[in-house]
Amino acid sequence: MEWTYAIHALIVGPSLLGIIELIWGLADLVIVYTCLRYGRAEFPPFLTRWMFLAWSALLLAVSFTVQLLRPCGRGRAPGRSRTGRPRRSSRAGRPNGSCGLITAADLTVQFGTRVRPFVLVEEIEQRLRRVVDQHIPLERLRATVPRHRASRVRSAANLTFGAYGHLLRVPENWAALGWGIDQEYFLTALEECRNFRNSLMHFSPDPITDEQLRPAQGLLELLRSVDPQM
Repeated sequence: MEWTYAIHALIVGPSLLGIIELIWGLADLVIVYTCLRYGRAEFPPFLTRWMFLAWSALLLAVSFTVQLLRPCGRGRAPGRSRTGRPRRSSRAGRPNGSCGLITAADLTVQFGTRVRPFVLVEEIEQRLRRVVDQHIPLERLRATVPRHRASRVRSAANLTFGAYGHLLRVPENWAALGWGIDQEYFLTALEECRNFRNSLMHFSPDPITDEQLRPAQGLLELLRSVDPQM
């Protein structure tokens, strides 16, 4: 955060750099306020305002902690030198690497990359549950699961993701939705998303690419078009 730089520069002594950092820090406060005030509207409805505020507070706390604790060189404090320049790391294999602060923006980008696939899948499941509960009777939901599990099904929330394919393949269930799209086209998109969801749950350390996200994005856009309510 620029506040760390600003306070350091002011402690060392008044300077043009310190004044610039202070102004930049004040601008950051405006950005944080704007984010907290209006940022919630950019997320899906299931993310409540309190969840958004709690995450924002955690993000800021972690960002600040990482800035203070991140090692930089041998026994030197993180951040910048007394001249205000980024300190250089002396760790083996990285003689010329810059050692600076990790900001909330850095963590937000990483969080978005890691969490976005789960947010997409969650919205897909919520939409499927709601529309199925509204249009398909409970006895038909129970008919899609093994007989010994039927009594445990009280709503679409008790179905697995794969069960929706079996449920909506039945002509009368599909007709009950009243969607003006091809049934096979939708079931194919649903199956592709199911495979993506299964691979997502293996928690690979590699980030999800845009190409891998397409099944979930495509199905979600399709659901939004046929049923814009949420």
